[in-house]
Amino acid sequence: MGDEVRDEERERGESESRLVLQGAELVMTRRFTGVELLYSSARGHAVLYRAQRMGKWHVLKCLKAEYAGSALHLGLLQKEFEIGYNLSHPNIVQTIGLERVDGLGPCIVMEYVEGRTLRSVLGDGGMARADARRIVLQVCDALTYIHGRQVIHRDLKPENIMITANGGNVKLIDFGYSDADSYVVLKQPAGTRRYAALELEAGGKADGRTDIYALGVIMGEINHALTRRWPCLGRLAARCTRLEADRRPASAAAVAAALAERHTAVKVVAAACVAAVVALAAAFALRSTDGANVQKQSLAVQKTDTVFIAPSVQPSASPKETRRDTVTRTEIVTAKAIDNFNQDERLAALVKFAREKTQAMLAADDRLLAGDGMTEKEKDKYENGQIFRIRRVVKAEIERVIDPASPEFPIYQEAVFGVMLEIIREHNQKKFKQSMIENGIMVD
Repeated sequence: MGDEVRDEERERGESESRLVLQGAELVMTRRFTGVELLYSSARGHAVLYRAQRMGKWHVLKCLKAEYAGSALHLGLLQKEFEIGYNLSHPNIVQTIGLERVDGLGPCIVMEYVEGRTLRSVLGDGGMARADARRIVLQVCDALTYIHGRQVIHRDLKPENIMITANGGNVKLIDFGYSDADSYVVLKQPAGTRRYAALELEAGGKADGRTDIYALGVIMGEINHALTRRWPCLGRLAARCTRLEADRRPASAAAVAAALAERHTAVKVVAAACVAAVVALAAAFALRSTDGANVQKQSLAVQKTDTVFIAPSVQPSASPKETRRDTVTRTEIVTAKAIDNFNQDERLAALVKFAREKTQAMLAADDRLLAGDGMTEKEKDKYENGQIFRIRRVVKAEIERVIDPASPEFPIYQEAVFGVMLEIIREHNQKKFKQSMIENGIMVD
């Protein structure tokens, strides 16, 4: 009985302390405590446990009991360890070591990620675009890193992407099916059917574009989980899931660059739109007031970024009453300005031009890209510049109709650009849906 108590005390002490005394030496304990099952693959050869050492949680990956004596599966476990141990990236789970653990046998020791799988996050729905962008870019960053080391994941899917509870960052996990150029043996079938590229299913050579295909499917699923669809993400997903590997983006870095480029373009347009609304309100407000107040309002606009319309205030008015009068006057003048703007014949003509011209240019681009006159690299570059080419044509027409030096020019420009962007968004959504149907990913 006394020996059992001492064993229990020693085990508890080792789990709580960072160092243990062995003779005259202080060493780090290697004992794991609190071992509990995390996941057991139904068809695979591995099982995952969670365990503590020195108060810190780790993940232990070992072979199922029925595979414990198999030299082949021991080799696969060693291969996964060697691949993972040589990777060091903030968006990839850390492989700490390969140890023999009592009762489990040889185990890959990895960091424990506190969080949820991307599959679980997608199941909640209502994802914000900023979160989607961060997740996709971080997955791209992780793939760029491993591909640069000639490592292919080969089983990229939402279940193998962890989202940390602290910060919502990506941790790529499970390199059990991964491959590297240095391994000429221990090749094995890999991938989950929905995320497996055609060349992977056919037993062909896998390279970085195999992971790009899986990334494209994942981006499509993320897009469908957004509160509002993101045309840019949908378009990139369609490019990544092309059946022919050589027609996909050449690298994860190229996918990230395309996403970042479109995001920057949208931010520029959005910022210009906000500035234009302020300019419109100021322009119409100045026109709507009597001459006695024009100079006062001009000074107010020069001193602040907020449009403030000063009403005629009697000396006896209290500050509270002044604020109420100001808000009411502002709302009336702004509403009238917007109503007049929406009924403007020049706006109607520009909107019609933008709609028809955008549709025509998109159709022409589709015909050009469907042909064989350009290389895939040239097609990708042409697609990336599409929105800017259309924007130049539409802007030229706006400048022909509205004087660019006039105070109302910015709002006309952004209103017409809004129509142009909506046409492009609808067009890209339709193309993405058709591509998913053709690839058997969804049904019409």
